[in-house]
Amino acid sequence: MKQYIIGLAAFCCSYCGVWAQPTAPALPFKTELVRNFTGHQGSKIEHIAFSADGKQLASAGFDGLIHIIDLKNNTSGAKILNGHTGTVNHVVFKRAGNLLASAGADGGVKVWDIASATVLYEYENAPKSALFREAYFVVFSPDERYVYFGGKNSRIQRAALAADAKPEKVYTDNYHITCGIISPDSRYLVFGCAYEVLQLDFHTDKLSPRRFTGATDFVNDIQISPDGKTLAAWTEDGNIRQWNYVSGRFESSIDAGSKGYAHLSYSKDQRFLASGNAPHNGFRLYDVATEKKVLENNEHAAAVRIMQFSPTDPELLATGSYDGTLRIWRIVPNIIEPPTPPTPPVVPQPVPTRTPEPIAQAKPTPEPEKPKTEVAFNKENIPTTINNRAVRVKSNIPVRATKLSLEIFDDQEEDGDVVTIYMNDKILIEKLRLSKQKKVIPVEISPTEPNVLILYAIEMGKNPPATVAIRILDGIFPQMINLSADPKESQSFNVFLKK
Repeated sequence: MKQYIIGLAAFCCSYCGVWAQPTAPALPFKTELVRNFTGHQGSKIEHIAFSADGKQLASAGFDGLIHIIDLKNNTSGAKILNGHTGTVNHVVFKRAGNLLASAGADGGVKVWDIASATVLYEYENAPKSALFREAYFVVFSPDERYVYFGGKNSRIQRAALAADAKPEKVYTDNYHITCGIISPDSRYLVFGCAYEVLQLDFHTDKLSPRRFTGATDFVNDIQISPDGKTLAAWTEDGNIRQWNYVSGRFESSIDAGSKGYAHLSYSKDQRFLASGNAPHNGFRLYDVATEKKVLENNEHAAAVRIMQFSPTDPELLATGSYDGTLRIWRIVPNIIEPPTPPTPPVVPQPVPTRTPEPIAQAKPTPEPEKPKTEVAFNKENIPTTINNRAVRVKSNIPVRATKLSLEIFDDQEEDGDVVTIYMNDKILIEKLRLSKQKKVIPVEISPTEPNVLILYAIEMGKNPPATVAIRILDGIFPQMINLSADPKESQSFNVFLKK
């Protein structure tokens, strides 16, 4: 009888021209997009971090670059830290927000001065000859005199924040050290290793006897709830495992979606736990009290591995995606409005036809001819002057493709510079007013001839000379160069195809 009723219902729906589809109940919360950053230009974003005061946000990508975004000001630009030669796996701010530490796939661990965008201290997770060099995480010690870091070489090391300081080994395991955080009481480095979460005592450099066991796959990320009572870990099989942090007792598990690795984040008010790697390129929020899913967002175009709640606003969540975008969302209640009744169709009224009267054609005014650009070349076909201004080649930059994208922007103070950029004697972009907003232009270079890109100053702002930052994207590895120009000299660079 049950099968007959189901079949009859399906027949009736098909007869009426409508198939009944089961509708999932609406989740109680949704997201509203606050800001969208695209500075990584399609490069996968691997990690993000807020500063302790919530005023800065760092994002790190497969392109080896770290972007520092000032959230106090509603600007689209970012300060760029360029020093790693591979994926940046982890970033963390010092409490004051003036320094940032990063750990990379190149085995490098760096401490940056954010104001000057320079490296203050750098260390190697393992020698360049080592088979396993990759650094997975870095943290500042509670007293902020050291950084602790670990990774694929199965070690945790400590290095002083001092010039020429050498890392010293404080712990060795048989498995990779995948992640690490500071405990709420600042006594332990809590870290993931294989199927366990362990604790290293900062005072003794020895393991705590309290271990968190029972994970069903490799631990990728760990977080401790704001009240210090719960330790949550994302494991490779797509589960969120939870322990009582005080006793070490395993308590529960949440099936969080797709297999693979992802990160976790608690909201400041401990109402939500966010997790990544949800199906369909999304992220999810769970109610901490009930462990029920209360929000799912699938608006990114690729996987979301990393997300972070603001440390000051429990409703703000930042997400970084493999689609290259960094977004900030506000979590709001999902109020379901009743459907609006359909608007009755409007019947169009016939419009009387009318023969248009002929319009007298005015003769077009000829445009004045633009002054011709005069470029002199040497015997190697390199520009030496442009409109009687000296051209100085600052650098020769190898690329791996003939079709490039150039990002042109002002990475200093916007002071009103207006420039034209040439390639040899051809204009690429004319009379561009420089700003923090990146101007992206496609360029195709010759594989055999010089390709000299010249910065030509049209107007100089209040701080001469005119300066510009250019990021060269060849689809493999981005490169940066800064040029300046004034009425006497134009800096340039030559792009050539690497064989």
